[in-house]
Amino acid sequence: MTVCKSVRTRAVILDDVNRALVMLREKNGKKIILLPGGGVDEDELIFGALRREIEEETGLELKTRS
Repeated sequence: MTVCKSVRTRAVILDDVNRALVMLREKNGKKIILLPGGGVDEDELIFGALRREIEEETGLELKTRS
């Protein structure tokens, strides 16, 4: 499976009172805040990759608003 490094996904996930879910990571000794998301595999659609990345990084199941 090849990952297309130039195509990335990110999601703004809000709770019931509109607080955003962010991830705290460390890079080169500095703390950074990121939105959940990641790379799109070569055989994936973007929305499918977004669902997968959110589940992998947060354990949450993605649901959409109608």
